[in-house]
Amino acid sequence: MRPLMLALLTVPVAAQVTTAPTLQARFLSRADASRVLAADDYFSLLHVPELRAKTGLPLTGMDTPQARAAAKAYYAESAQDFTEGEKAAIQTLLAAVAPEVTAKLPLMARTPFTFIKSGVEGGLPHTRGACIVLSPRLLAFFAQAAQRNPTAFGRAAGGLLVHEQTHVLERQHPDLFAKLFTEVFGFRRLPSAPDAPSLAEVRVVNPDGPDLAWAFPVPVGKATRWIRPDLRLGELEHPKMPQDFQEIAVDLIEKDGTFALDLDAKGAPKVEPLDAITAYRAAFTGVDEAFHPNEIAAVLISGWITGDPKTATLSLRQRTADWAAAALR
Repeated sequence: MRPLMLALLTVPVAAQVTTAPTLQARFLSRADASRVLAADDYFSLLHVPELRAKTGLPLTGMDTPQARAAAKAYYAESAQDFTEGEKAAIQTLLAAVAPEVTAKLPLMARTPFTFIKSGVEGGLPHTRGACIVLSPRLLAFFAQAAQRNPTAFGRAAGGLLVHEQTHVLERQHPDLFAKLFTEVFGFRRLPSAPDAPSLAEVRVVNPDGPDLAWAFPVPVGKATRWIRPDLRLGELEHPKMPQDFQEIAVDLIEKDGTFALDLDAKGAPKVEPLDAITAYRAAFTGVDEAFHPNEIAAVLISGWITGDPKTATLSLRQRTADWAAAALR
């Protein structure tokens, strides 16, 4: 008998067993989550109409600093501790995507998935800092679905955690993702976002993509029209999330590499619905959340990992996957 074969046969059985890949999960306590949610750098971007939408508070008679202080307290108070059932459901999700994440996105696999339980932002899943924020209602659904059919549940919902963890990586590695946004998606990085009070006061700041310094070229004959995607509220007094969100394109003027707002005859920034711009819509066909490069990346990367049929035939998803396979090692 060959020495190698003999050696293999004499290895203890336990040593030959391979374990399934796992992803590290961390669950913040209520106290720790409160500190993350109340971070000042986020609230300094928000205005009263948006604060009403994100908190559900009327904020009647408050100026912007007062509304920000009230919202900050609301966010801090909203944090909750996870139940054991909720933790188990999230672990089920992570186990479902762990093999693909480990094989295709080693950087994501090495980055702990850190969770906060809170119903802020209208209960929409989102990220703050290095944390994924999930609402009590969504977690209750996770816990019920995990008990009924954990395999199908993991396949169907695991992409949500990959999507949100992509936002965590975008925040931690901005220079890496800037190459994806410019070289693959076609955006141009700006030193800062041309803006105006009339835009800021009705804006919805996306916590997963607060940086608006991205311009996109739209061919118009032999010329190029530059736009900056943005989000705003259509209802200011009693706004609802996300029903009152509007995706818009803010027109920019480029001269010698410098960008400024394109203004109409009354001096107001020119804007129109983002969906009305055919070239932009064509560039990101099949991407549900195309209002920011951070969201485009998260949709395509999570779709690649989970095999989402909605984006399976998109050439942009394959190009994004090729970039991610090389960059996110």
